[in-house]
Amino acid sequence: ITGQTYPNLQIIISDNASTDPGVAEVVHDFVGLDNRIQYFCQSENRGPAFNFQFVREKANGEYFMWAADDDWRDERFIEELLSLLIHNPTASIAFCDFQETYEDGKRATGYPDHLRYLKPFTIRNKNIRSICYFMQNGYNGKANLIYGLFRYESIKNLNWNEMIAKHGFYGIDMLIIYTILQSGFLVYTDHLLYKCTVNNFKYYESNKVNISFLMKLFNFVSGMALQAKSTIQYLKVSSGVL
Repeated sequence: ITGQTYPNLQIIISDNASTDPGVAEVVHDFVGLDNRIQYFCQSENRGPAFNFQFVREKANGEYFMWAADDDWRDERFIEELLSLLIHNPTASIAFCDFQETYEDGKRATGYPDHLRYLKPFTIRNKNIRSICYFMQNGYNGKANLIYGLFRYESIKNLNWNEMIAKHGFYGIDMLIIYTILQSGFLVYTDHLLYKCTVNNFKYYESNKVNISFLMKLFNFVSGMALQAKSTIQYLKVSSGVL
């Protein structure tokens, strides 16, 4: 992040109570070299949702991005995505082509090429765009949009903890993106600027709640019913009934 070609950054680090003293040592080394960094060390590990919410509330820029500590970004990531948002003032998210990798940096096998799965989210019509996102298989990588560049206006009212309390932790990243897509469409570049690490251990996985197939099916049907209602209302408005 400190090596990005776009220099005007507020870099907020939230150390979620790491038990490894080496984490703070590394961060303090960077803080000594780069005055753009703000470092916060939490007194206890309160989970990933808290961390996502915390750094967003500390930010004060016009644009915003979340960055996990185990992912890789090309040095042009912010510069290229920012340009897309500037030239598309009604877009909410900018992203790029991406790949999954293992911890050693080698490309993970079995994952699709993602660009064609991003294209439906660029549709200008909110209802069609929302349905496309809702219906797409999560395996195709739609959750990775959580690590794109956002127009801050589109995320300023999001509250991770409230959404989890209402809907549960499972798939919360996809629900966040679904919500953001209500305010604007996606723009993307076909340049490979992002790689996400897979199959590595994450602290919260040890506390993960298993959701039954029936519960997932119930959530899917309920969501489809709500989306159908929204679409019907839209069609009525379009046809002049309301």
